[in-house]
Amino acid sequence: MNEAFSRLGEYKTIFVWVFEKNERAIRFYHKYGFEFDGCKKQWNLGTPVSIVRMVKKRE
Repeated sequence: MNEAFSRLGEYKTIFVWVFEKNERAIRFYHKYGFEFDGCKKQWNLGTPVSIVRMVKKRE
């Protein structure tokens, strides 16, 4: 993640989409300062799944 932040240094806002039920990934992104912004989508991967957007804003 540190390498990703380094490469995205010029961007003030970074977002990722995460499967809503992937608690491990959500904990990982929380650890790096990402928070939910309320945006949610449905994907159909054979069966519908929910994804949520997490955002990190930098100064």
